[in-house]
Parts: sequence; structure tokens; C-alpha cells
Amino acid sequence: MIFRYILGLALVIAGLDILLNIKLWQYFWPLILIFLGLFLLFNQPRWRNWENMGGMSQVTQEQLNIEAVFSPLNKQVITDDFKGGKVSSVFGGGVLDLTRAKIKPGTEVNLEIEAVFGGIKIIVPREWQVITSVSAVAGGFSEKLDNSKLGAKAPVLRISGSVVFGGGEVVSKEGTATEGQF
Repeated sequence: MIFRYILGLALVIAGLDILLNIKLWQYFWPLILIFLGLFLLFNQPRWRNWENMGGMSQVTQEQLNIEAVFSPLNKQVITDDFKGGKVSSVFGGGVLDLTRAKIKPGTEVNLEIEAVFGGIKIIVPREWQVITSVSAVAGGFSEKLDNSKLGAKAPVLRISGSVVFGGGEVVSKEGTATEGQF
């Protein structure tokens, strides 16, 4: 999310610099710092949860919309009808535990991830088939699963998104995840 704002601001400055020829580019980094500071000051309540810093918190939503900026992402999803969603981690990292979430058999669910200067470890149940299409820039994303023994009716989790200067992995495990950062 914040990556898009920075990229958008850079493009606006570059366009104005070319159009007006007034050397706006020299103000780029000060504007980025001001923008980031304002973002941190005015958006704090949406992305900070001081009670759960460092611990695994439970999420009961069917559709995820999780943002972790300069904070740990340690969430355990508990739902009987998981529908995917979006997870963003910027300057942080952690675990997204999906072992207590259920997808209806024969259903395909999309999960979009975005990790910028951070990482996400996604733990899925063994009975899910996982398909990943995550692009990485100066980072990496791996899938450590064996989907060869799953049937045609297995629930499908399709993970897409991007990892920039960070990393991520998908692993399979029964039970619950232990808390901790990626």
C-alpha cells in the first residue's frame, strides 16, 4: 500500500519536473520523508494494535484485509468459510496461520500478499492445494509443499502478489503456528 503511494508520488514529481522544468526532483527524498512521517502520524490507529505486539492474535473474518506497517504480522485465521483477501506487510514481518481456516471442497480462494522490506510466512493445512504466482524484486518467495497426493476436490488457495526487498514462504503444518516473526 505505502509502496504504491511512494511510486505515485515519484511519478507525479517526475512528470511535473519534465513538464515545468523547475528541478522538482531535488525535493523528492524530503517529500518522501515528510509523506512517510505524516502517514505514520495520522494512520496509526488502523495498523497498530498495541495489545498484541509480538503475540499471535486470532482473526475470525472470512475475507482478510490485514495491514502491518512497522509492526509484526502474527495472525491466526479461524473461520469455517475462508474466502481469501489481502495481506500487506511493510517494514515488518510475521506469520499468517491458516491451519484453523476451512475452504469448501472444490472451491478456489485468492489471497493477495504484498511484502515490502519485510516477510510473510504462510502456514496452510496439508489438505489444501496451493498455487503461487508471487513476483519478487530483490527478494524471494518459496513454496515448500507436496501437493502430489491431493485429490481433484481439494480446496485451492491461489496466492498472488509481490515481494519487494523482502521474502516469504508457504509451508504446510497441522495444528497451530508458534508465534514469531519471519
